[in-house]
Parts: sequence; structure tokens; C-alpha cells
Amino acid sequence: RQDPSRGIEQAERTFEEMKEAWLNGTYPLVKPDASTISQLLNGYGKAIALSNDLDYCNRQVERAQKLFDYMTEWNITKTVFCYGAIQNVYAQSQLIDAPFRA
Repeated sequence: RQDPSRGIEQAERTFEEMKEAWLNGTYPLVKPDASTISQLLNGYGKAIALSNDLDYCNRQVERAQKLFDYMTEWNITKTVFCYGAIQNVYAQSQLIDAPFRA
């Protein structure tokens, strides 16, 4: 079985570098957009689907929700792909309250 954390951790690092370059003005044209975020959310969903560790899954759900919430702060319009990706995160998590949170 694949290690689900490897891919998503690299994606998070790349995203953080991109976000910091945008926020500090080093590269103002690399602003995260809905496409970037929906791809990262999809990565969280896949990482959750590959894991049997409930604590790991819970952490990934929290990270995904935090990223989704930041979209409003960063003035990024949430697209149907973003909503679909966050719903998939919750569906893959198999958390008891997932249907109410998605």
C-alpha cells in the first residue's frame, strides 16, 4: 500500500511556497486560485482514501476545511470543483458527522 502522506505533504509544501511568494510580493502573479486549491483538496481526499489511520484522516479533513475556508479570506471564488472536492474529502473520511459537515 502507498504511503498517503508523501504526495500530499509535497503538495502542501509547494502550495505554501506559492502562497508565501504571493503574500510577500516576491511573485504577485502566483496567487493561488480556485483551480490550485481544488487540486490540493482532491489530494487530501485521495490521501484520506488511502489511509486506515483515523487520526491521520481527521487531520487531513481539518487541513482541507481550513484551506477551503481561506478561499473567502483570499477573495477566491469557490467553484463547483472546489465544492465537489471538499465534499469528496468528507465522503472519503467516513467520519460519522461527515454528511452534516460537507
